[in-house]
Amino acid sequence: SVQVREDARLYMHAKMMVVDGQKAFVGSENISTQSLDQNRELGIIVSDQGVLHTLQQTFQQDWGVSQGV
Repeated sequence: SVQVREDARLYMHAKMMVVDGQKAFVGSENISTQSLDQNRELGIIVSDQGVLHTLQQTFQQDWGVSQGV
């Protein structure tokens, strides 16, 4: 079971994944052949604890104001 939420006031194309609180991937890629093979996309891996904290804090704020789908 996966919770899905949305905020109609916010559009964000970026994706973020935090792994074990130690690293995060932040990027624009979709998981599709076109995005991965044909588009010019951007993705970075971050391990700075200050940046990780900010990313997680921003996610929690966005999650808190969104509604379940």
